[in-house]
Amino acid sequence: MSDGASGAAGRVLGVDAVHYCVTDFPRALRFYGETLGLRKVYELEGGGFAVFEAGGSRLAIDTDWKPHWAPGCPTAALLVEGLERLVAQLEEQGVRVLQRPRRTRWGRSVAVVADPDGNGIELMEPVEPAER
Repeated sequence: MSDGASGAAGRVLGVDAVHYCVTDFPRALRFYGETLGLRKVYELEGGGFAVFEAGGSRLAIDTDWKPHWAPGCPTAALLVEGLERLVAQLEEQGVRVLQRPRRTRWGRSVAVVADPDGNGIELMEPVEPAER
């Protein structure tokens, strides 16, 4: 792939953000900012779009973005510590647990919770180097 200007090939640099469609912007701001504790790094003046950050990764929420090419939005995978404790804390706060913590075949402990719009969010503990 060429960018036309320099003749250099285009390439993927990395994942910029996971993007979620939400229906209630203030509720989503509270969920991602307060309930999950992600740091808000940008909010569009007037609302409707915001970007959060955690551990160098970004997650965007948007009330107007409706992807025509897919029936739903992607799933974010958040790296966490103390997975079982975190799931219990989130459940106490009324967060719906879609999948209880379990060990995957590739060695990670994973759970899935839903945001207020029903979007799935994977919560994953890091794989210990000795277990790889």
